[in-house]
Amino acid sequence: MNRSILIAVLVFIVVVVVGAFTIKKPIIKNTNINSRETSQTPTGSNSSSKEIEIVANEYSFTPSSIGLEKGDSVSITLKNAGATSHTLFMDGYGVTTGSVAPGRSGTLSFTADKTGSFDFYCNIDGHRDLGMRGTMEVK
Repeated sequence: MNRSILIAVLVFIVVVVVGAFTIKKPIIKNTNINSRETSQTPTGSNSSSKEIEIVANEYSFTPSSIGLEKGDSVSITLKNAGATSHTLFMDGYGVTTGSVAPGRSGTLSFTADKTGSFDFYCNIDGHRDLGMRGTMEVK
């Protein structure tokens, strides 16, 4: 009988170990960079594709300032590391991620076709006033 218990325990351990290796984990893109050039346009102009990750917490964005060149094709991912829902809204461009739940990400895309300094912020009531804002400079 002891041998049966030992075999049962070993089978159980094998099932648990195999199961642990077969569970699919979500893929999280972790760039942790302010701005990364992903391609150069073939015409030789200064425009390029930029991927930017902004992390939201209560009540801040990291990074809180970003720089772009006029003509850049931009994709910004908002990663919500906070405990409440947040958004990312780009003043001057009128684009938003919409509401992003805690632990989730949302993406917005646009072409930086205007130069100047533009605010970005969380447009959930009160969050901007609590510090969820930043600046995007397009040169």
